Amino acid sequence: MTIPSSSGVPGFLLEPSFASIKQALPVVTTASLALISFLIFFAVWAPKSEYPLANAPTWFETTGSKRKKFMTDGVKIFNDALKRYGKKPFKLITNSGVTTVFPPEYANIMRSERHLVFGKAVAHDFGAQIPGLEPFLVLDHPRRVVQVVAKKQLTKQLKWNEANIKEQMLAMVSRLSSRVFLGAELCRNEAWLRASGNYTVSSFKYGQATSVLPASLRIIKSWFSKDMKLIRQYFNEANDILAPILEKRKQAKLEAEKKGEPAPIYNDMLEWLEKEGETTVDALVGCQMLLTMAAIHTTSELMTQAMTHFAMNPHLVADLRKEIIEVLTTDGLGKAALSNLKLMDSALKETQRLSPINYCERVAAQDVTLSDGTVIKKGEYTTVNAKNMANPQIWSEPDKYDMYRYYRMRQDPAVANKVHLVTTSPDHMGFGHGDQACPGRFFVAHEVKIALCHLLLKYDWELASDANPELIPAFGENISFDPANKVRFRRRREEVDLESLVFK
Repeated sequence: MTIPSSSGVPGFLLEPSFASIKQALPVVTTASLALISFLIFFAVWAPKSEYPLANAPTWFETTGSKRKKFMTDGVKIFNDALKRYGKKPFKLITNSGVTTVFPPEYANIMRSERHLVFGKAVAHDFGAQIPGLEPFLVLDHPRRVVQVVAKKQLTKQLKWNEANIKEQMLAMVSRLSSRVFLGAELCRNEAWLRASGNYTVSSFKYGQATSVLPASLRIIKSWFSKDMKLIRQYFNEANDILAPILEKRKQAKLEAEKKGEPAPIYNDMLEWLEKEGETTVDALVGCQMLLTMAAIHTTSELMTQAMTHFAMNPHLVADLRKEIIEVLTTDGLGKAALSNLKLMDSALKETQRLSPINYCERVAAQDVTLSDGTVIKKGEYTTVNAKNMANPQIWSEPDKYDMYRYYRMRQDPAVANKVHLVTTSPDHMGFGHGDQACPGRFFVAHEVKIALCHLLLKYDWELASDANPELIPAFGENISFDPANKVRFRRRREEVDLESLVFK
């Protein structure tokens, strides 16, 4: 007897009798044949790759589950693949999907390939097609407006207190970057600092957390996500702050034109972007938000890692202070002085070496044939592994933080110009490599050095007793210090009055 089903489910699926099994057999057989046919079709007709897939799913795994696993175990998965394939290219299922990983020497082969686009990788990783995340599209602008502007314009208390180092560096860098990008008024505007800072942190977290999802699911999820609702709110707040400023400037220029007077000049990022052809409010706000995100995220991360090293090793700070005092009392504060902070430059480059950010991800905009004959298909996601930065055949004691490493190398005229913080190579891709290396790295170097002059001369630093001194897996194949780490600091009397120095 078949049990009636109010749910509409056939009775033979509810009653495991011989009759019901017999009745279900055709359905099971058909489904099995369909599955087998699909697997055969996929095995025969699926695009073949000349490179092995290092972490292929097993029978009971999916690509999606492997992408999620890479988010938490990426360091181990990446290192295991490197041990298996050595200096040969291989494929890896990362949080971004199937990625072709090339050995470090390919950094030079691919460095000028304009159809391998970093901006497309950023847009892919952070779901730039989702409303509210449009600033992540800016790097894929056909005229590379942000990159052009960055290259042309940006290169020109006594008791101990305790605070979260990452949060403090984030707040400081947000204010510093806003001072350069938007002038004195907005760098003190708490509403702007809060909106731009919150947007940066929230959008990066959301982009990373959802990077394992197919694009279609990311869009659907975005409309029901509380996090995405907040991100849109932060973006709208930033837009509401910038839009009136842009309108006021527009009216001032029109008024000057009517009077036959020279138009007012605003020496800031909004003005530079406008000169490059970005004239609409939406375009200017989008570009500005992307630049703010890039500056806050990358610079605050470098500052956090560097200050953690210094707090763990207070004895290193003495040598850094000595250099700062000697250079600033001789050269004042300017580009020449910042270039002469060679030990500080070495300390920052060593910080990057131990915990680099991956700037070498690319998506092929069309089929690409490299100079060695390697073919990369349109839409293929690629990266160059940065493991040369920890290669014992290149660096002595590669796991050790050696602040003097690049300072010593500068003493050799043959390599002196190849080991600056802003210099890229296959052996050090802290800022990427090639034509699409970070265009703002010269600005970042100056910004961080100025900040460190203040932080190191004005304060003593030490790591909080409960902080974790080890680098730990952060996201995917990346490592960094624990973001919950705290430092202790106290005011000291600085040897140089930094406020009296004029930047020249």
